Amino acid sequence: MATLQKVNLGTPPTAVDGDTVRGANTKANANVDVLNAQAALTSAAATITTAQALTAVHVGKRVNISLAAAGTINVPSAATMGLDGVVHLRNVGTTLVTLAVAAGSGDTIALTKLYGGESALLDSDGTHAIGCLMRGRPNTDNEIVIGNETIGGTLAVGGAITASGGFSARPSFAGNLAWDAGNFNPAALSAATVMTFTVNGAERQRIDANGFVHINETSGWIGAPLSVRANSVATAWAISSYGAYQAGGGCYLGRVESPQSGFAGWFFGSTQCGSITTPNGSSTNYNTTSDYRLKTNYVPIPDAGAALSRIKFYQGEFKAVPGEVAHYVLAHELQEVVPSAVTGEKDAMGDWYAVYRDGYDPADVQPEDIVDARQDIVAQAVDYSKLVPLLGAALQEALARIAVLEAKAAA
Repeated sequence: MATLQKVNLGTPPTAVDGDTVRGANTKANANVDVLNAQAALTSAAATITTAQALTAVHVGKRVNISLAAAGTINVPSAATMGLDGVVHLRNVGTTLVTLAVAAGSGDTIALTKLYGGESALLDSDGTHAIGCLMRGRPNTDNEIVIGNETIGGTLAVGGAITASGGFSARPSFAGNLAWDAGNFNPAALSAATVMTFTVNGAERQRIDANGFVHINETSGWIGAPLSVRANSVATAWAISSYGAYQAGGGCYLGRVESPQSGFAGWFFGSTQCGSITTPNGSSTNYNTTSDYRLKTNYVPIPDAGAALSRIKFYQGEFKAVPGEVAHYVLAHELQEVVPSAVTGEKDAMGDWYAVYRDGYDPADVQPEDIVDARQDIVAQAVDYSKLVPLLGAALQEALARIAVLEAKAAA
């Protein structure tokens, strides 16, 4: 396309060597033609209301478009527009306008849609490319991006985010990786699979296909629906609660529907050594395994009466409940007579531990947070049921002696 030209004014004062009047006017007219093609200063004659192809008469014009129904407007070919030729398209209606290149032109176009109220200034390279010099915005406060948008910095959103598509990569929220169908998908858990929970890469809990829960093991021992295994033989597990039920407080509540079902069982390895059962649904038995098949080398208890006489029984109080009288033995004394009835050692103490001030931060303990160091006793315990065999044997001895004395008295 032609370029703008200047009039040669000639050499003053006569200017006889400059352009003639006609020549100067010819250049001026040519400049008008250039401006008409390269600057959209005026509007086309009529508003376009139907889908159609634009022609050379639209080059350099502001073309108003208001379609009654969504349709396509074909822009003039790049060759028709010429180098630096422009056309200013304005969607003055509310219907979406689709932009396309001229049929058979082989051109490319940088913008394919105009929303209601939006405008765009298109230019040509004179060959096969229709570019977008400037673009307006729709008749709304909302921004609409037809294609892809790339943001190199941080996107700050004051409101909500609504997306009908998806993320190409797993996002993180406040530095935390999100759970999704790729790394956590409850819908994918069928009757043939299990749900597992891992900590530091090691499985710590699972729910199997039957709904059974296993902690620190992969299957329940003897088919238990809830099984918990300690990490080592030196590790204990506990249930603790300050709750209450209708008959008082308790940290463990057991319920069975049949006397044949036990409340609790204790095993050493795979051998049961104790249980809590109900014989009739109204009372409770605290059982210690006593099957003859587990025993050997048994004989009658010798000198049971003498052994019983060595046991000291006391009436006294517990320090925790002063004024309340109780009957008991002293564990270390009983241990000398019936060792199996006593657990623990005399005068045993636990490890030292720190006592912290109120309000200290457990994650950032400072020396001044420690207000004391304590060591609690490891109390001995007595199983009074272990005295029953000795009491029974001593009673039998006494009954035998009474029978002898009664026989002598009767003679």
